[in-house]
Amino acid sequence: MNKETDRAEDAARPPAALSLAIDKAINTSYHAGVAWLIVKGSNVTSGSTMAGYPSNTLFESISRARGAEAVYLSSPPYELFVDEKELLEALEKANIWELHIPKIAEQWWKKINDKRFANATSVKIVEHPVDQIGNQIYHGPYTLLTKNRPWVTGITMSHLNGSSLSINGFEEDVGVNLNIRDTVSRTHAIAVEGGEKDAPFVPEKNIANGEPPVYRINSIEDFIQVLRYQNLLQLPTLSLVGSAEMIKDLMNLDLIDEVVHYCMVLSGESDGVEDDAISRGNFPGLEGWQMTGSSVLKRGVRIKFSRVLF
Repeated sequence: MNKETDRAEDAARPPAALSLAIDKAINTSYHAGVAWLIVKGSNVTSGSTMAGYPSNTLFESISRARGAEAVYLSSPPYELFVDEKELLEALEKANIWELHIPKIAEQWWKKINDKRFANATSVKIVEHPVDQIGNQIYHGPYTLLTKNRPWVTGITMSHLNGSSLSINGFEEDVGVNLNIRDTVSRTHAIAVEGGEKDAPFVPEKNIANGEPPVYRINSIEDFIQVLRYQNLLQLPTLSLVGSAEMIKDLMNLDLIDEVVHYCMVLSGESDGVEDDAISRGNFPGLEGWQMTGSSVLKRGVRIKFSRVLF
């Protein structure tokens, strides 16, 4: 490979600071994270939150970094993240004259934000192609703005034959509660079918330091009311811990976007079990979905699959 080709490839890659901001956003919330890095000399500061929460933490970071060389955002400004005009005013007030953002040219982005930056600013705005890196952080906002409900992650447990299983069935797998807690900690709200709101996997605060409301539901009608309320709040992600039967019924109603499924292998052995066969055997309508992760547990398997939006 010659030097000209090397330079062309380097130019096509987003700056490391922008990539780090996108990674931080994903780690904050898989489907609604937003993050920023601010470079001031040899110092780099960062922060993150979730789309739908107030953007005051970003403005506080900008104010503290007065005179910094540049700010890198994990996504372009949009309604559920930060107001463009307020952002540019904050940068100018802090004497920060360079802003780096991903360049998103796909049609789906217009559903989230169809505006272009105003020309009347002294801040240099640099857009970087990111080749669909981190697109999952827009799943929540896109779903909220196109379906008037949050992106829903359903968490459920069942036997190999598809019948529901209590979380106690995995009590020997000490990491299951922690894993569920990690999943729900990256969403804005939590719904729990039947069980108590103070279940061991329910956190007091989520990764963005918000206090997620916890709803106890007993029916699909209860859950639909929760979705309507979260839409009114304009909060774009929600976790539901429920029975396999409820998750299946909600999938048939197009109200589930991602499933984290813990499957108990009846023999106690997970060797030789096809993850794809398990998931497709238990859940309907998986055309247009994709497997996004799987792992072997002591008494079964964990499978994660999601709707493909873009």
